[in-house]
Amino acid sequence: MADRGPMNPEPRELGPEASAEPSSPAPAEPGAIPASSTKAEPTPAEYEAIPAPPAPAEHAAIPALPAAAPRGRGWSLAALLLALAGAAIAAYLVREHIRVTEGGLAKGFLCGGGGGFDCSQVASHASSWLLGLPVALWGLAFYIAAFGLALASLLLRPAERSAAVTLGVTLAGAALVFDAYLAWTMVTQIGAICLNCVATYGVNALLVLSFWRLDRTMDEPPDYASLLGSWRPLFPKLAIVAVAIAGIGAAAFFTWQPLHDIQSFAREETLDFLEQLRHPPEIDMTRFGGRPARGPATAPLTIVVAGDFQCSFCRALAAHVESLRREHPDQIRVVFVNAPVNSDCNPAIKAGREHADACWLAEVGACAAEQGKFWQYHDYVFHTLPHPQVTRALLERRLTRIGLDPARVESCLASGAARAAVARDIALCNELKLTGVPSVVINGYPRRAGVYPQMLRSVVHAMLRNL
Repeated sequence: MADRGPMNPEPRELGPEASAEPSSPAPAEPGAIPASSTKAEPTPAEYEAIPAPPAPAEHAAIPALPAAAPRGRGWSLAALLLALAGAAIAAYLVREHIRVTEGGLAKGFLCGGGGGFDCSQVASHASSWLLGLPVALWGLAFYIAAFGLALASLLLRPAERSAAVTLGVTLAGAALVFDAYLAWTMVTQIGAICLNCVATYGVNALLVLSFWRLDRTMDEPPDYASLLGSWRPLFPKLAIVAVAIAGIGAAAFFTWQPLHDIQSFAREETLDFLEQLRHPPEIDMTRFGGRPARGPATAPLTIVVAGDFQCSFCRALAAHVESLRREHPDQIRVVFVNAPVNSDCNPAIKAGREHADACWLAEVGACAAEQGKFWQYHDYVFHTLPHPQVTRALLERRLTRIGLDPARVESCLASGAARAAVARDIALCNELKLTGVPSVVINGYPRRAGVYPQMLRSVVHAMLRNL
């Protein structure tokens, strides 16, 4: 075997060219590109194959957030509901006002019918009209406007919502001030309360509260120009206008014709009555001497009313006559004559006992006059006691409440004196052809039955102006 030498050979001394340390590269000349970093330029074809980098997005897309519901939404809904409730009450009041204007009595829900709560007395007062229209009709228009403003507070832009709410606060506040005047008039001038009217006062107070609380949630200043002068946003504003037009149209449709008919008929009746003034009086007013009268004897205008205590139209007319007397206390004198619609005591009545207790009620009135308390009795029966309760059975138990002495009334009735007094009234009415009730005679000029309150008021005012 060949000798391979020792396993660990002696280290050999290396020359400079075989140094163990790697040699450092020679420093590059300035501006030279290192050989290791040089690369061949790509060809035009290779340039085209390189995909272009995506363009940087200047504004990143942000997902749209759902629109937040308007603040105070609950108060907007409350205002909507209150406006609807007020409109319903106002529409009912308009209907009852028309009934009273026609010479009837207000009926139904909260209208009372006598005493301190009597819608008929309130509706017959001059304060129930404003600019030729019933106040209730103006109230209906107000509630339609309030509904539109409440709807705007839900559907429009913030600045427009703020403007609508501010208008709502102002409008409802003005209505509440007017309510205070009407309440003062009812208490101090009329002496009766319309509970339906009071209900609208409560609705208006709550509307003020709702719009005021809603106003506190508004962050934007009100933009009235945009709310009232622009159609944008189109569809919400079209909806609000459509609701307002529909409400006003319905009110006009259901009220214009009845009011127009009443006023036209009353105007014709007024002209016919005033035409009589061109001639001498038909009836000598001294024929009514000795009958119960209220007002100064020297009053230039005397109104004689022929009535029946169980007649609803007589009751309604009594409220209008009393309203006129209170307006002109020194110029109007009122006289009452019994004309009961009952064949038991009135031979002119052929249809029987239409008003079952009319004769007895008239006789008790004559007994009250004997005690000097006829007008207390008259007002209790016509104003205080609800019409359905005007019966003999009830009045017999209420004589002391009126201020009458029951024993004296009983004695008066038993003696026949009251029956004789009523018979004289009936004979006079039949002679003067005042057989329909209620009939009136004003300074000798008669209006036989079917007396329209509007006609009576117009005639009285015209005659007072010419005295």
